[in-house]
Amino acid sequence: MSPFSCDSPLWRLLLLLAFLVPLATISGCAGLAGSVSNNPGPSTLSITNVQAISTTTTGAQVSWTTNVAANSVVNYGTTTSYGSSTPVDSTMVTNHAVAISGLAAGTTYYYQVQSTDSKSNNGKSGGHKFATASVTISGTITPTQGGSAATVTLSGTASATTTTNSSGAYTFTGLANQMVTTGQTATFTVVASGTAPLNYQWQKNGTNIAGATSSNYTTPAATTADSGSAFRVVVTNSAGTVTSSAATLTVNAAAVAPTITKQPTNLTVTAGQTATFTVMATGTAPLSYQWQKNSANISGATSSSYTTPVTTASDSGSTYKVVVGNTAGTATSNAATLTVNAAAVAPAITTQPSSQTVTAGQTATFSVTATGTAPLSYQWQKNGLNIAGATSSTYMTPVTTTADSGSTIDVVVSNSAGTATSDAATLTVNVQSSGGNPTCGISGDTSNHIPTDWSTFVPPAKGQSYVDSSFGCTVTRITDA
Repeated sequence: MSPFSCDSPLWRLLLLLAFLVPLATISGCAGLAGSVSNNPGPSTLSITNVQAISTTTTGAQVSWTTNVAANSVVNYGTTTSYGSSTPVDSTMVTNHAVAISGLAAGTTYYYQVQSTDSKSNNGKSGGHKFATASVTISGTITPTQGGSAATVTLSGTASATTTTNSSGAYTFTGLANQMVTTGQTATFTVVASGTAPLNYQWQKNGTNIAGATSSNYTTPAATTADSGSAFRVVVTNSAGTVTSSAATLTVNAAAVAPTITKQPTNLTVTAGQTATFTVMATGTAPLSYQWQKNSANISGATSSSYTTPVTTASDSGSTYKVVVGNTAGTATSNAATLTVNAAAVAPAITTQPSSQTVTAGQTATFSVTATGTAPLSYQWQKNGLNIAGATSSTYMTPVTTTADSGSTIDVVVSNSAGTATSDAATLTVNVQSSGGNPTCGISGDTSNHIPTDWSTFVPPAKGQSYVDSSFGCTVTRITDA
């Protein structure tokens, strides 16, 4: 058999693949015409009958048909850009139905359907849209007695319309607590709405107050016994009753005017320093303070103490006082005087201690003169060491001995501004000199003389009178021999 005869398998395959010539037209191949078709089926996928059905507040079902079996997908969103897609339903059908869930109530959605057949032919519909259903809520909300509002909370996205039935009495503005002083009155007020006429009955501590039947109530003059009382009002009409919340009345004792218990005191400072004045006062709080300088208010000086700015000599002699006040009156303190001294000047030695010469057994006195801001303090030194108790502008030594000779004496003068040390003065102590032999004059026999050594007498013996009763001598004047 020829490979190109109609019965040849090769020939049959070529004809089947090429679909070039109907087999029936080929001589000897007419018998194959019934077994091989040259119709390949549809080459495109068409989508028709697109619609959204069964729309709810949170979802919808979309349906459509295709001309061949295909899968199903819906692209959707709140704009024509879509943005969301359902999962691919791979079931190959011609009648399609896809559910979309998780949508917002009362919202318009745009969508497009899409299908792909087994030959990968893809089809998309044009743009469509649907709207989810809106939420409807109905019912009656009744406030409880004594309440002033009702709140409705809706979950999800919805719109609501409320209608108020105002046939009952509803309190919209409650009572405010009141604070007064003994002897004053307090006024409580309520605002209520409802079908007229509205009736009011005020109560104190739960008991009706006779004649208190309007929308406000003013107490009699209050006493401390009224403090802590609770006031409320019952409002009624033909539709019902509502009771306000209770308000508390606080009654304070009558205010006591201020009294100064500690006056400001005079102050002395040095230029460049500050000064602080203080006052103490009693009286019903709160107390207010206003300090004054030379009777003029000082801006910002409104506490119980006042510190001046850095002082100058021009502030010296200024007076400071304070006015203390409260709701009951005022009290003015005594005026305190500010003294401002010039800045301290360090000591300066103007007269130095001078060297001293004495005889053994005598004392020596050293002195110094210094200037500077008072007070000045003094400390004398001997050979560089402080002398205990030597703290004045002069210093007297104890009785000297020859051992003191050659000692140096100086003084350190000081004040708040500094110190000054004097020059050192030298102490010279001489040995006692020898005198003549005094004689004792004897009346009568003048040949009797009592020789006496000069050193026996306290020096200097010259020119002094001594008494000697030895040997029966009478009192005579002893002179140098």
